[in-house]
Amino acid sequence: MLLGKMKSAAFLAAWSIVFIGSIDNFLRPFLMGGEGRMSPFYVFLAIIGGVQYFGLVGILYGPLILSFAMIMLYIYRVEYKEDLQKEIAPATEEAGAVAPSRFRENQELP
Repeated sequence: MLLGKMKSAAFLAAWSIVFIGSIDNFLRPFLMGGEGRMSPFYVFLAIIGGVQYFGLVGILYGPLILSFAMIMLYIYRVEYKEDLQKEIAPATEEAGAVAPSRFRENQELP
């Protein structure tokens, strides 16, 4: 618009609103996963790391690897819940502290 090319400026504005707006509204929720509850900051870091390591396809690989790691950690926490509670309880009792409420016996992990 500053150069006097009004048609080009109008096309760029329309393209930005339609295309970039669509990406922001549809692709971001797809990458972040509505039920995944991933922090946007972590997704941002995953995208940057994915692009750095894999190139342009890292935009998809980064969040995919992040979600896979989060799922594996969740499965580990569920499978070894009793062992984790046994390790944490004696350590807090030795220090004279009460075990955190989320690790007390007979309580489900979130």
